[in-house]
Amino acid sequence: MEMEKTRDEKGIDMKGEETDTSTQDQRRGTDPFMSLEFYFYLMSRSPLFVGSMVSFLVSTFLLVFYPVSLGVTSTVSLPVYGLLYLAGLALLLASFAMRPWKKESAGKRYHGTRGEVLGKLLLGKGEFNKRVKSYMSRVEKYVNVSAENGDSLSFVSNYVGKSLAYIPLCAVADLGVYLSFAFFKLPLFPFFLIAQVIWATPLLMYEYPYLHYRSKANETSNEMGYELPFFVFLASIASSSGLNLSFVYRRIHETSIFKGFKRESDVFVREVRNHGRSLIQFVDYRARTHPLKDYAALLYAYSSVFRAGGGIQDYLNDKAKEFINVLNFRWSFYADRISSLGETIIIAFLVFPTLFLVLTIFGGLGLIYALIMTPPFFMVALYAMVRQWRPKTYDDMKFNSLIPVALGITAFAVGLFLGIPLYVTVYVSLLLASVSMYVQVRGKIRDIKNVEDSLPQFLRDLTEYKKIGYSMNKSLSLVSSTEAGPDSKLYKGHFREILSKVGSQIRNGTPMNEVDVKTPSWMGRFTFMMLGLISESGNVSTILMEELTNFTRKYVEYKKEALSKIRLYQFLGIATPILLTFVVLITVVLLSSFGGYLLGISSVTVTSGGVYTFHGIHISQQLKELMFVFIEISSFFVGLILGKATSGTVANSIISIVGLTIALIGIILFIHFEPSLASLITPQMS
Repeated sequence: MEMEKTRDEKGIDMKGEETDTSTQDQRRGTDPFMSLEFYFYLMSRSPLFVGSMVSFLVSTFLLVFYPVSLGVTSTVSLPVYGLLYLAGLALLLASFAMRPWKKESAGKRYHGTRGEVLGKLLLGKGEFNKRVKSYMSRVEKYVNVSAENGDSLSFVSNYVGKSLAYIPLCAVADLGVYLSFAFFKLPLFPFFLIAQVIWATPLLMYEYPYLHYRSKANETSNEMGYELPFFVFLASIASSSGLNLSFVYRRIHETSIFKGFKRESDVFVREVRNHGRSLIQFVDYRARTHPLKDYAALLYAYSSVFRAGGGIQDYLNDKAKEFINVLNFRWSFYADRISSLGETIIIAFLVFPTLFLVLTIFGGLGLIYALIMTPPFFMVALYAMVRQWRPKTYDDMKFNSLIPVALGITAFAVGLFLGIPLYVTVYVSLLLASVSMYVQVRGKIRDIKNVEDSLPQFLRDLTEYKKIGYSMNKSLSLVSSTEAGPDSKLYKGHFREILSKVGSQIRNGTPMNEVDVKTPSWMGRFTFMMLGLISESGNVSTILMEELTNFTRKYVEYKKEALSKIRLYQFLGIATPILLTFVVLITVVLLSSFGGYLLGISSVTVTSGGVYTFHGIHISQQLKELMFVFIEISSFFVGLILGKATSGTVANSIISIVGLTIALIGIILFIHFEPSLASLITPQMS
């Protein structure tokens, strides 16, 4: 391996800069066990240190297996293992006084991380390099996709060396555990379980780079799959403007709008700069190695058209039209799945309370506690499904999750301390958490909606100005100063602010491709990037503007249509607490009419016909409060899932706020009307 040889023999990296252990450890994080073993190796070069370790080992064995005082003479009662321990301590102090690590460091440089150095010492330099080379061939395709191969060789070498260096550490730990079990005369079965855990550490160390790069590659492929329609449209517009695919990669490399294709563009820049590949060579190389089939097929076709001398522009335009239909399919498919998910939620949250109440008669309150734990488990599963199904838009919906968690826990603790009813305490805790989340993202949700509602009209206005004969900068300046004025109703609030700032930058001489656009809307940032690319090309034709307008309009329409179907299921946030309260009320009244104490059935009689008769049954107040808590938790989590489905973040908790409030009102009505309903049903049942 040339890179390994360069680093070992010359002490420099690929950029020609000196490297040392401390610098690489600082960049990657220092492993204290590796440092300990590294200095142990340096100390082992001293015969005094080796002698001290032998003395300690022998004294330990004598202490464990012969725990009796072995006198040396009749006048000296110090045991033999005590003498050996003192001798080992003296030798250890003497070896430290000689400081062998200073001599070793002065005579030889140890390049690489601690893991690399120890791996070479344990396995041998040639064998270690061979193993690292084999490992690199195993992870090469994942490294290429993840675009993290700038320091991949050192990363893999470090963990391969760690896995080898952890073997003697695990052996020492295993021996220590065994001696402890033997000394205290404990059963050995737990020791074998502990030993398996200990020896799993080197294996995990060895597999970590593979798992890391494979995870990053899958993440990048998924992100590129979501961004592929936008990338193809960007390439189509660039081609129509006279710019090739190389320009598109470089432009994405310079921005932070894309995520997956940002890494892909980083690979392109690296391959061109470091390996001298041309655009078509890079296209062929990525078509062969990239795991995303749609992207690989696009590159294969691009290469074929290019080599055949065909029209790249026509090919990319056709692919752009194809992928806009892909966007439509994704949003429609997502809406259909969410509809099925809504039906599942209704069935689950209406069947569970009745089922658990009936089962509680036989199993006691333990089952009802299991019922309360079902909403969080459902929440995790449903969140994972919604996150997987929803087309990614990368809108800025960040929020501080520590604030709602801290408020909720504090309110819950205060409620328990003051002795407030449990359902009231849970309501206040969840309400504070919901409100604190919603306050953080409310403005962003409004701004994103304003931008997406205004973009089609904005691009239509620019196109009309272009038809008149104005340049891109002049058109933007006119739009921002007239239609985007404070009294304008064409564009909505946040988008007017964006246009005002864009127009101000353009009037101050800033080129369109360098205009700074700050908005939480990903589609807004993408659109202004497209305008900058068209403006930079100098070929701002009305046809290009029409294509951009139609693409944006269709995307916004597809998204709105899908979300409008999903919003029909927002009534679940209101219907869930109402239906749950009604179901629980009817179930409790019907069960109470049979008589008996749920905390322990007072008596059960089985007739000759096999019929069970319950006597003296009564639904306890404790059980009712637990059912109230279940209603509130269910309403809270259903609201979070619906918020994630509609706006892409659980922080859009307005449905949870409404659902919790309705749940509390329903609980109060439950407490008020239960006696009356029970008095109506009980006589009829009797």
